[in-house]
Amino acid sequence: MTSEKQAGFSLLEVIVSTAILFSVAGAFLSMTAANGVLLTREHSLMQNVYELSELAEEGQGEWTGEELEIIFEGEEEDASEIFGKYIVTSEGGDSMTYYKRGFQ
Repeated sequence: MTSEKQAGFSLLEVIVSTAILFSVAGAFLSMTAANGVLLTREHSLMQNVYELSELAEEGQGEWTGEELEIIFEGEEEDASEIFGKYIVTSEGGDSMTYYKRGFQ
């Protein structure tokens, strides 16, 4: 009687390869979940920025009483512009500072 060689993988090889596959899949899924949280937070921040920019563009916001003067030095004479500092706040409580020429 001659023994024939059997083809295929042993049970141990299948178990080890399955464990490696599940480890890699688990790591991938945990990274994907973490990225989902970050993307959700990023989307929320961008939405707040657009909302605050829109409010600032509409001229809403409270004047802080502070001024910013920019002086342009020329060869013949100097020129300056004065800007007022405003703070606009969204419904969510986030705020943004902007400067407006020709204030109050």
